[in-house]
Amino acid sequence: LGDRRRLRALMGPELRDPLIAVIGRGGCTPDVEVQGLEREFAEWIGLDNVIASGSGSASLEAALHSLEIGHGDVVAPTSIRDISAVGPVSHVGATPMWVDVEPGTSAMSAEQLERTWDPATKAVLIVHAHGYPTDVGEIVPIAHERGAAVIEDITHAPGAWSGGQRVGSIGDVMVMSCSPTKPLGAVGNAGLAATDSSDLAGAMREYLSYGFKNESLKAVHAGVLGAEFDYATVGVNGMPDEIQAAVLRRKLTRLDEWADLRRKQLSVYEGSLRNVPGVRMVQGQGRQRPAPRHLIANVGANRDAILGLLRDRGVGATAGYYPGLHSQDVYADLARAPLPAARDFEQSIVALPIGPELTSGEIEASVEALCRVVATL
Repeated sequence: LGDRRRLRALMGPELRDPLIAVIGRGGCTPDVEVQGLEREFAEWIGLDNVIASGSGSASLEAALHSLEIGHGDVVAPTSIRDISAVGPVSHVGATPMWVDVEPGTSAMSAEQLERTWDPATKAVLIVHAHGYPTDVGEIVPIAHERGAAVIEDITHAPGAWSGGQRVGSIGDVMVMSCSPTKPLGAVGNAGLAATDSSDLAGAMREYLSYGFKNESLKAVHAGVLGAEFDYATVGVNGMPDEIQAAVLRRKLTRLDEWADLRRKQLSVYEGSLRNVPGVRMVQGQGRQRPAPRHLIANVGANRDAILGLLRDRGVGATAGYYPGLHSQDVYADLARAPLPAARDFEQSIVALPIGPELTSGEIEASVEALCRVVATL
């Protein structure tokens, strides 16, 4: 579905030189690269506070902690995604309560959220899956009127827009994974969180630093003689490192350019597949500009056969996040609410290659392969 090595090669010395500088400085704790990443991402996303971390899951767990979500509380996500996007809800002791999606999309249904609302819900977790935005503007008033926060996970969608705003800047807290396969990917694990609330940001930073009070941690890292190990909470080892931050800073400068390239590749797929029988393009919600991580197409009941034939022709293709979390044994103790739109979506979609390192010829070859495969069934 992509080629990380080719993408790194395209950047060449732009990536290599900062990494050599980091290694030369010998620093192992957050320093100039982490500080630069947080400052520059804040400017890009349009929020006051950015907190880098060691993973997207750590960022989400810190966000939940900062919102004081724990045992007895409910968080409302959708279920067609990786467990890393929901697992931290369980880690803090809260309970996921699945919300169905809009038919034909992976985006949370505002109508279903309102209809199935649990009074114990303290946060709604929106994941802009596959880079196709959810209409956050519909979700926010439903949550806020009931005293719940909105967390946006933009892991798949940096550079996408919803209702005239960057995704991630609409809810109360933004989180994202920056692991190597993601659109804004490091060379190892990393994550980001962002918010306009300085109180939430401070609590997240403490939680990600073992629970150290921020001033205490600064003194310890600076090597101040007699610095005290003073803790605000029982946190986790979720701090970022300089190498990952150095990579992300340089890729951030290309992020909007890459999002535009992804949109152009999406338009190639859409133009070629629009009238192909048995293939339907998946869209986001409302007034939005996607930044697709992959092309997502609904191919119906023949999905598994189509995947096999595509792979036989050398085209990278997957079924997305299948089966959904709602049917996984690890969540068997949750209420098995009917999720007809989610179940239909997860059983009928294919993901095809999109990425700034791919050539137009490769995209066209993927289109041609899908057309030929569908025509044989």
